[in-house]
Amino acid sequence: MAEARAAMAKGFAAVIVYDLKLTALLLVLWPLAWLVPPRQFDALAGRLVRLLAQFYRSDRQFLKERMAAVAGDRIEPARRALIVATQRRLLLRDAMLVLRANRPGADRPAVGFEGLDNLQSAIDRDRGVILWDGYFAQHEIVIASGISAAGCRPCVVRVETHGFSSSAFGVRVLNPIHRRAVERYCDYIVLDDKPAAGIRAIKAALDAARIVVLIASPWGGRNTVSVPFLDGALSIVPGAAKLAASTGVPVLPVCNYLDPERGRDHVVIGSPLNPPAGSEPGPSPEDLLGAFVAWLETAVLARPDQWLGWPYVGERHSDRTATEP
Repeated sequence: MAEARAAMAKGFAAVIVYDLKLTALLLVLWPLAWLVPPRQFDALAGRLVRLLAQFYRSDRQFLKERMAAVAGDRIEPARRALIVATQRRLLLRDAMLVLRANRPGADRPAVGFEGLDNLQSAIDRDRGVILWDGYFAQHEIVIASGISAAGCRPCVVRVETHGFSSSAFGVRVLNPIHRRAVERYCDYIVLDDKPAAGIRAIKAALDAARIVVLIASPWGGRNTVSVPFLDGALSIVPGAAKLAASTGVPVLPVCNYLDPERGRDHVVIGSPLNPPAGSEPGPSPEDLLGAFVAWLETAVLARPDQWLGWPYVGERHSDRTATEP
């Protein structure tokens, strides 16, 4: 019992220290984000990247080991350290984009598109659209601002702990900064401890033929599954697959990336995972989940330095595809 209390106290202290450091970092970045042009954020983050290790709980060796176990020779050992450093730089840039969007009259991030015709074809089906977000750096603000600039204000599904910190202080004080920034470009649907209301809101948005963005990450919902991913396994919330299978709404994979040479963000929208309904039964949730993971594997290997999912991959304990609810 004493050891358990000591462990809890140690964990509580670590959360407090993390939040204090994170708050200090945001206070330093805030004036920079308001004064420096967004096209210079990546270069500025590169110069500040050494600070990132002090403010973000990111274990360099842990991430490199995950990449080695899951990607194998697809990612050379020398490149893994560069990937970790790049991710730290992109996390700083993400914070600056969020802080910039809190400035009155802030300019919209410049976003290019690949596959916008796929989205338009899905919209033309007039049944609503699910965009399954692959969880790349700056994903939320870039995808939301890009889709809204294209003329469709999306709904983004999130949980209360999403943002800068999952602590009580983070939820009350820091995360609203993140939320205000992204809500300039989207409407949020929040899933809390009683997600029934959120699920009803998602279905209502789809019934109104709106675009709903669901994030492929293990903290995006209460029920996660472990699915084969490259040479390992990935924890993921299968809600998008279940919703698309039960409603017939088109679900499209989406990811984003930064072109560092041009300082421009891009949104990549894949083809629908479920074709228009015909006489044959539509794909099952397992089929949709498998198709999404296959698409995600290709996207991750193309830009492994920009994918934020490395902490959520591990060894594959069996070859079965998870089908839990």
